[in-house]
Amino acid sequence: MQYFIFPLEFKNKEETVTIDFTLRSEFTSDSLVAANFSVYTDKEFSSLMQATLHHADGTSELMHIKKLFSEPSGNARHYRFTSNLYFADILPLFSNPERTSIGITQDNGAFVVNATVKTQKILRQLKEQITLLQGNKG
Repeated sequence: MQYFIFPLEFKNKEETVTIDFTLRSEFTSDSLVAANFSVYTDKEFSSLMQATLHHADGTSELMHIKKLFSEPSGNARHYRFTSNLYFADILPLFSNPERTSIGITQDNGAFVVNATVKTQKILRQLKEQITLLQGNKG
């Protein structure tokens, strides 16, 4: 069985990042979670060096990042990526949503986007559901 966490939005004044997660039926610390994300920015970049989830417990780095496409989006550009991280690395996102952000490092700079109020609310609601899934893993 798979579980999908629909796109969560993170913003600053110039950039927006949306990220969604696909969880498989195993909810162990070392099980992989698919993380697909979009970056909307007016900054051009040819390669993404790093994407990091910042949370109250520290940081979690997205692994195996692959660029899917890049296309114009209004006055900005839409970059779409796919990646993975461990299930244990997404759990801290639900603990303190107000302190959740995403850091993007690209070939010509870096930026951080913060969880929107709506995303913070969704993360708080997901905390209970994720806890239930962990309890039903056997």
